[in-house]
Amino acid sequence: MSKNKNAKKTDKKGPGRPSYQIKWPTGKFTFTDLMIANEVNPETGKGKFCTKLTLRKGIDKDMFHLDKNGNIDKDKPRRDSLIVKTDETRPPESGLGRNSFVFVRRSKLQSTKSTKSKGTSKATVDYEAQKAALLAPVVDITPPEPVSTPDPVVTAPEPVTAEVAVTQEPVTS
Repeated sequence: MSKNKNAKKTDKKGPGRPSYQIKWPTGKFTFTDLMIANEVNPETGKGKFCTKLTLRKGIDKDMFHLDKNGNIDKDKPRRDSLIVKTDETRPPESGLGRNSFVFVRRSKLQSTKSTKSKGTSKATVDYEAQKAALLAPVVDITPPEPVSTPDPVVTAPEPVTAEVAVTQEPVTS
């Protein structure tokens, strides 16, 4: 007979302290941001109600399936997890160590993707310009008709009068 009369036979671990309910930050966050939101000191890793280890295990339980022994299997990610690890990284806060991973709530993931797509890359702009040039209507390429230039106006020279002819001296060499 079991010592605890209130325990149900279907309980795997029996009664005990309930698991800590993690407070998830809004928007994108790093693990340090998660520790600050749950009142855990980032330097010591200890807080009033939870520790850094509690938060680390909480993220892993949310993001990955458990194996048959109840351990976290990081080879099997969950598709319905609340938190998603993005491809983005941030520089370390302490100046030492490796870059921090960036997490985001799955419900906020679509809004971050749409804000990212507002800024188009140069390759996208080039592609769209080529596509527009190829889909533009075909223009008939015929050589332009030569433009006729107006003939210069030729004015008739003034008639030479007898007086002008007399005043000219013959040229002798």
